[in-house]
Amino acid sequence: MKNALSFLFFLLLASVSFAADGFTPIFNGSDLTGWKTRGGFAEYSVRDGVIVGVCAPNTPGNTFLCTEKDYANFVLRLEIKFEVMSNSGVQVRSHTRPNKDRETIFGYQCEFADRVAVGQIYDEARRAYRYATKFRDLKRPDEWFADDAPRAYKKDDWNQVEIQCVGPSIRTWINGVPCANMIDVLDAEGFIGLQVHAGGRGTILFRNIEIKELPATAWEPGLKTENGFAVRAKLPLETVRALLPAETDAKFFRNGENSYAAAIIGDRVVQIVNDLELQDVTDAGAASALREKLGKIDSAWETMTLTPEQKAQIER
Repeated sequence: MKNALSFLFFLLLASVSFAADGFTPIFNGSDLTGWKTRGGFAEYSVRDGVIVGVCAPNTPGNTFLCTEKDYANFVLRLEIKFEVMSNSGVQVRSHTRPNKDRETIFGYQCEFADRVAVGQIYDEARRAYRYATKFRDLKRPDEWFADDAPRAYKKDDWNQVEIQCVGPSIRTWINGVPCANMIDVLDAEGFIGLQVHAGGRGTILFRNIEIKELPATAWEPGLKTENGFAVRAKLPLETVRALLPAETDAKFFRNGENSYAAAIIGDRVVQIVNDLELQDVTDAGAASALREKLGKIDSAWETMTLTPEQKAQIER
């Protein structure tokens, strides 16, 4: 009886803690209620309060244990550990498309592996690492990644992974070390997924999965360039050329109509053309110049305006 009361007291303290910091668990610790296996043939089970994902050797396609609920703006925290070394990751704002007799999962993935890519964003089954200027001309993105993230990774131990999505911003941390800081406008919401990569072997453990949902952002008609914001529109070639730095490679532009998006958050300027980031700089002069240029373009703009609180969340 005493042990039972102690356990109930522990649960009460845990629930108060979750309520205090705004996080709630999305894995109940006992079964996979609220989750669905999608994509490949790996198997997931629960062992001692931990989700265990086991690779199905030499079968096609990566496998993901996905939330049945979609999420938009949030901070996600969880712990991951390799029991049998492989490759893994955490999908956010993700989706599926048909692929013969199974599904393909696509979207933003926080990479988790014993390599320098740990914590970076990989665009699963879509753009890979090609979305970002800093990766695009490298044979392997490992050539670019900062040294801090690999040192933050703990081999043969639990690693805390944190992923934050706010409007156009996606940021990641591994054991408290900042890794990815991405601006993109393709997906504003979607499911969360825990990956078991296809291959010859692999067992991945996931635990303490909790989320804090944040206030919504939305695209609205019109152009507004106050505070932090993102904008998007279809623009003709010459207009897009005039917005980008003169040295931008013409191979990224299309004759005729181009999909254009930009974000200015503080002094950070990101410009995206045809779903590829072509500029990412932090420069007050560049931010001011782009605001002025955008204000002179008459188009069917959409704007996502960030509140001061959302801007502060992104820049934390």
